[in-house]
Amino acid sequence: MDTLDTSLSTHHQSRVGTTNRKSSSINRQFLINLRRDTIDMRDLSHQQILEAERQKVSMYLSLQNRIIINISGVRFETYKSTLEAYPNTLLGNAERRKYYYDNILDEYFFDRHRGCFEAILYYYQSKGRLRRPNLVPLDTFLEEITFFDLDQDAFAQVRKDENLKEVEKTQLPRNRCRRFALLRVLRCARIFKFYRVFKNIKTMRVLVVTVKESMPDFLVLAVTLMLMAFLFGTAAYLIEGTNDNSALDSIPKATYWGIVTLTSVGYGDIVPVTALGRLTAIICALSGVGTI
Repeated sequence: MDTLDTSLSTHHQSRVGTTNRKSSSINRQFLINLRRDTIDMRDLSHQQILEAERQKVSMYLSLQNRIIINISGVRFETYKSTLEAYPNTLLGNAERRKYYYDNILDEYFFDRHRGCFEAILYYYQSKGRLRRPNLVPLDTFLEEITFFDLDQDAFAQVRKDENLKEVEKTQLPRNRCRRFALLRVLRCARIFKFYRVFKNIKTMRVLVVTVKESMPDFLVLAVTLMLMAFLFGTAAYLIEGTNDNSALDSIPKATYWGIVTLTSVGYGDIVPVTALGRLTAIICALSGVGTI
């Protein structure tokens, strides 16, 4: 009986010891997991704090880079970097736009056309695309573009969209006295009054009659010279066309060369460079001398 009690007591103690060891192992694993979760929560909290700080810095930089433009009471917001992409313009140059800065309201004020400014601001935001609003007159839009000093590309876009042609300006002489030189030339027309005296000279009357009678012959001569100039010019163009260094690179130039050669003027600005072309020039010159 004592042996049975001893055996039961030993068995009970062994079971209690095993249970205690299992409980101790579970507690140790729980503590490890709890510590690991605590570390993970600390890391996550630290990351969230860093991310919040980054967002604050980004928001601060965004506010610092943001700019407010007041156009006759209507406020527009954009970034300085957007405007400074065009430093040659009024808004893109910090030194030029500072004269319109309002320290109290922390904005730039312009007493300009509000409808035009939407298109002008979009010019900066779209990297150079400019379109005139439908309700804005063309002359007003051009005045606003000139005021904000946009690039020449902006004016080119407007001229293209509006189908405008640029009118070339006549450069007047800087000296004011020279501007009236043409009027002095026109005053010389009074000399023609002296031509009335020629009517009383017999030789001049004969000369006038001779010119009138010879006018048909002059016309025939002129037509003949033009025809010969065209033929010789075409021949020279075809002959010289194989040479890249030749100045006779078109029919009009070759015809001009033929007229100069036939009339024995010989400016020398256009000359053939090949042997066959020079031979053609000799024949052309002799034909002109014989015809005249």
